[in-house]
Amino acid sequence: NKYKIPNSVTSIGSSAFDGCSQLNKVYYKGTSAEWREIGIGDSNSYLTNATRYYYSEEKPTDITRKYWRYADDGVTVVEW
Repeated sequence: NKYKIPNSVTSIGSSAFDGCSQLNKVYYKGTSAEWREIGIGDSNSYLTNATRYYYSEEKPTDITRKYWRYADDGVTVVEW
């Protein structure tokens, strides 16, 4: 399962993703630095252990992280 998180999120409450054992990908529409600023409450290990993709309109040169963007249809996600 996948979940998209907008970069407007500033906090995620405790246990918000508790029991989401099928969560394996998180598409965050922001940077890794912005992600680190989000206050994530306790009992969200499924969220924090999921593979995280950061938004990028163009194919990035940084291969140390995973990235995503919307395809031309505006719905489909393309992973890099």
